Amino acid sequence: MRTYDEVVGFDYTNAEEWRSFVKNQILPLHKSISKIVKLRKSLEELLSNNISDLIRNNTNIKQILLGGVDENGDYKPNSLARMYMEFLGVSINTKEWVSLSKQPGIDAAEYIKCKFADSSFLQFVKEIREIIDRLLSLAEISEEEVKDDEIRDMLENPEKNCE
Repeated sequence: MRTYDEVVGFDYTNAEEWRSFVKNQILPLHKSISKIVKLRKSLEELLSNNISDLIRNNTNIKQILLGGVDENGDYKPNSLARMYMEFLGVSINTKEWVSLSKQPGIDAAEYIKCKFADSSFLQFVKEIREIIDRLLSLAEISEEEVKDDEIRDMLENPEKNCE
C-alpha cells in the first residue's frame, strides 16, 4: 500500500519542496495579481487629470471606458468597458457620455470625469497579494517586479488582456 506522500508526490514535511512550490506555483500568481494592481494604479494616474484628450486621441483608452456601450449608454454583453468597471473599478458615466455626445456643438470629452472605485474583485486581489507577499517572505523568495513596458502593453492592447 502506498502512502499519501507517494500518491501526491509532495513531501509536505520538506521545507525545500514548499519553497519550490511557492516559487513555481505561487510566484507566477503574484506576478499576475501585481499586474492587475499596477494596471489599475496606472489607469488612475493616467485618467485623473487629462481624460478629455485621452478619450479624443487614444482609441485604446476610449475602448477601456466606452467599449461595448450602446447608443443609450448601456453596456452590451461582453462589454470591455463593463469589465474594466466591474473588475478594476474604472469607469465613466456612460449615459452622460451618450447624452452629451448627442448634443450639437458639445464635446462630451470636456465634461466627463473618470470614477475610481474599489471593486470587490480589486479588494480580493489586493488581499490575496498581501497573503502571497507573506508567503514569499517566509520562503525567502523575491517577488518579480512588473515592468512599465508590461503595463504599457496592457494599455495598448486592452482587449488582448481579457483573453
